[in-house]
Amino acid sequence: GTKTVVVETVDLDPVLILSADGERLSAQDTVRLSALPDGDPSTRILTLTSAGIAPLTVQSVCLTNDQGECFSDPFSDEGGRLQLCTVQGNDQENCDTPSDFPLSLLEMEQRSFRLIYQPEMGDLDVIATRLLVESDANEQPRLFINILATPCTLTQAECEGHSPTSGGSMVNDMSDPSESSAGGMEQGGIG
Repeated sequence: GTKTVVVETVDLDPVLILSADGERLSAQDTVRLSALPDGDPSTRILTLTSAGIAPLTVQSVCLTNDQGECFSDPFSDEGGRLQLCTVQGNDQENCDTPSDFPLSLLEMEQRSFRLIYQPEMGDLDVIATRLLVESDANEQPRLFINILATPCTLTQAECEGHSPTSGGSMVNDMSDPSESSAGGMEQGGIG
């Protein structure tokens, strides 16, 4: 006779975890940045983590247009107010363009990027774009995260009271279609 033996094994597929300032993101979450009236940039640290046993290959990371295509400069919006930079230790001054793609991450290895929003003084335009991470992850090989950058039209004290660093969440779930319109994104404040 024939006998069947069922063996359970650990899933060996590559797994990607994306987080913003340590907060895990899911597809279609929104990372919010808000500028201060004194011109200081708003910054978030985005971290890619290989969470599977198999190595993860990240083909690209870019900011995209409305059609989900990378901007001609994949690390900056078309107005240059939003930038994606490599993180080099504690260096907060320089914005080095990510250049090591494709990159390979071993189990639990991480790579971080800094997302910087710095509008010109008096700029009142809201930037609503997306970040695309393309990898060989088994689930969501094309992972999109919404980015919403808003200028501060309040006084500096009022802006500081609404800052994501004052205890409010800078990541909001935008997966509910009833909340994903541009109006819903703009009204969903931080805090």
